[in-house]
Amino acid sequence: MTTIDIDIKALDDSITKLKGLRDKCNDFNGVKPSVVGGGETITELENISLLYQNLNVHLAELIGKTAMFMENVKSSYETSDQKAAAGIRGDN
Repeated sequence: MTTIDIDIKALDDSITKLKGLRDKCNDFNGVKPSVVGGGETITELENISLLYQNLNVHLAELIGKTAMFMENVKSSYETSDQKAAAGIRGDN
């Protein structure tokens, strides 16, 4: 029979690292370039700054959802493992 070995500690460590990375992204305060003068170059620099701010927000969201998915996988595995163990013991 094929077995699936899941290292719960490694999964927990990965979840913790992802949450830390998400928090760093959320805490990051990008400094917008100060506007001196005007013109197309300044407008483009402001647009680039906004683009990076949006990327940071979406990256934090992606990291958070990945951590949540991994937590759900861990929970599902633990529940399934407990049910299988109870079945083997004959607990119904």
